[in-house]
Amino acid sequence: MNKTAAKEWLRIAYHDLLSAKILYDAKHFTDSIGCDIQQSIEKVFKAILASKNRKIPKSHDLIELYSYIENEIEINVMIHRLYCSQGPQNTILKSVIPIQTMNCLREKR
Repeated sequence: MNKTAAKEWLRIAYHDLLSAKILYDAKHFTDSIGCDIQQSIEKVFKAILASKNRKIPKSHDLIELYSYIENEIEINVMIHRLYCSQGPQNTILKSVIPIQTMNCLREKR
């Protein structure tokens, strides 16, 4: 387990998510929010890989990255919990794409 690398990926992921939340709270709705959320999710996936001492691919494709960790996490439960949570700290997380949508995107490629 590479805790140091995993923590660094998570630290950067948190900064990306915080950036999206700041834009959202300021009602500055731009594609930047989507980019920040995508970057945050990407880095969380890479943190999981790092924590398992697995190679970190040079990819920004969330579907591809998820395929490397799908046995490590249950994303449907995670998304459901985030989506159903109450409170301002989870507002920005309601934008996360459900895995069923990701599977549909994968099939179209």
